[in-house]
Amino acid sequence: MSRSVSYPTDALVVFKDASYIEDEFEWEYFVDDLKEMAVNAFPSLTECDEWLGREDHAILENNFAYFGLSEYCGLVSVWFVLKDFDTYYEDEQRLENLSENWLSTIEDKFRSLFGELRKVAVFSNGETLYERV
Repeated sequence: MSRSVSYPTDALVVFKDASYIEDEFEWEYFVDDLKEMAVNAFPSLTECDEWLGREDHAILENNFAYFGLSEYCGLVSVWFVLKDFDTYYEDEQRLENLSENWLSTIEDKFRSLFGELRKVAVFSNGETLYERV
């Protein structure tokens, strides 16, 4: 695999190979399977349809984070990224702490469920190497 796929800044991210997907129908099944796995593993998630930037599509959310994916040439990044909180400082700090704690408690489970590829190296021209986990 080459060239990197997008994911939000500071996201908890894993990578999957989706190069076998040939059409939009198969892609929808792939996304639906990810959603089902995520909701079964993390029941607080509910559906959403948010774009974080141009390439990062959040498909599920809870009070703390977005769950989403990004795709480039058959390489998919699956990620959780914490939400930004627009509240008063005391509430914002408390919510950020709760969010960070929640994300740290689910990290191992997330990686084992969704992680298929691991980023090994990035060359100076932006090409990225991955290996199977």
